[in-house]
Amino acid sequence: MGISNTQFSLLQSSLTLFPTLVPLIGGLLVERYGTGPSSIVFTSIVIVGQVIVILGCWTHSIKIMVIGYCLFGIGAAPITIIQETIWVRYFRKDGLALVLALGMTSGKLAGFAALAGAYPLSTLKPFGFVTPFLVSLIISVIAWGMNIVFLILLKKPKEGVDTMTKITILLKAKRTSLGWREVYGFSSMFWCMLTISFLVGASWSPFMHQASNIVKHRYGLNDEQAAWQASIILAVPLIIYPFLGTFIDHAGKRAWLLLVTAGLLICTHVILLIPYSSVPIPPTIPMLLFAISLSLGTLSIVTSMPVLTKHVPTGLGLHRSIDNIGATLFGTVSGMMQD
Repeated sequence: MGISNTQFSLLQSSLTLFPTLVPLIGGLLVERYGTGPSSIVFTSIVIVGQVIVILGCWTHSIKIMVIGYCLFGIGAAPITIIQETIWVRYFRKDGLALVLALGMTSGKLAGFAALAGAYPLSTLKPFGFVTPFLVSLIISVIAWGMNIVFLILLKKPKEGVDTMTKITILLKAKRTSLGWREVYGFSSMFWCMLTISFLVGASWSPFMHQASNIVKHRYGLNDEQAAWQASIILAVPLIIYPFLGTFIDHAGKRAWLLLVTAGLLICTHVILLIPYSSVPIPPTIPMLLFAISLSLGTLSIVTSMPVLTKHVPTGLGLHRSIDNIGATLFGTVSGMMQD
C-alpha cells in the first residue's frame, strides 16, 4: 500500500490498544452470559473487524483499517479466556494443565503458520496483498460456525425441536452474576498471583521484543545470527509445554515452579551482565534459560487460576489484563531508557 512507518505503527497500535482492559471486561461477560453466547458475540466482532480491514485495504484507507483493527482487538482479546474457561469446565478434575499446555502450543504453532504463510499468500493473484486478510476472514467464519455447532452439542434439548429453538434455549442457560464488588473479594493468594503475573509480564515482554537486538550488540553478531539465537525463546516453549503440563497435573508444585522461574530470569540477566571477554558464555545459554523461565511461569500462572478462584473467566481476564498492562508499561519504559 506504500504506507509510512508512522502509519504502520498506528495500525499496530490499534491492534494492541484494547487488550489491557478488554480481557477483564470479557471475563465478566463470560461469567454472566456463559461461554457459548460470549464466543458467538466476540467472534462476530472479530469478523466485522476483518471485513472493515479488507474494505480499508481495497480502498487504501488507513483510517478504515484502524477502525477494523480496533474492532478486531476488542473481539480477539476475550476469545482466549473463553477457550481456557471451556477447558477448565471439562478437564478441571483430570489433565487440565496438559490440555492448557496443548492449547498454548497449538496457538503458537498457528502464529508461526500465519507468519510463514502471510507473504506467499500476498503474492497470489487476483487479490494480492489482500489475500492473507481474506484467508483470515474465512477461518474466522468457520470458527463462528463451529461455535454454533458447539452450542447445539453442549446441551441437547428435547428431540423434535428445530435448530433455532435449540440455540435459543442454550443461550438462555443458567448464568453466573458477578459484579465489581465481588472482584474485590477475591482471596489474598489470588491477588498475590496477579502481582507475580504483573511483575513477570513486565520482565518478559521487553526482553522478548529486544532479545535479537540485545544479542546482536552484546555478542557482536550480525542480524541473521542474532535472530537465530533469539528464536530459541519462541521454539523452546513448544517443546516444554506438553511435558510441563503433564508434570503439573501429577505433581502440582506451581509455587516452586514460579520460584524457579524467577531464579532463571535472574540468571539470564546476570549472565548478560558478565563481560564476554572475562567469561565466554555463548548467547544460547541465556536465551535458553529465559525460554525455560517463560515456559514455566506462563503455564504455572494460568493453571493456578482455577485453583485460586471459582470465578475462572474473571480470574483469567484479570490475569490477562494485568499481564498486558505490565508488558505495555514496562515496554514503554524500556524504550525510553534505551533512547
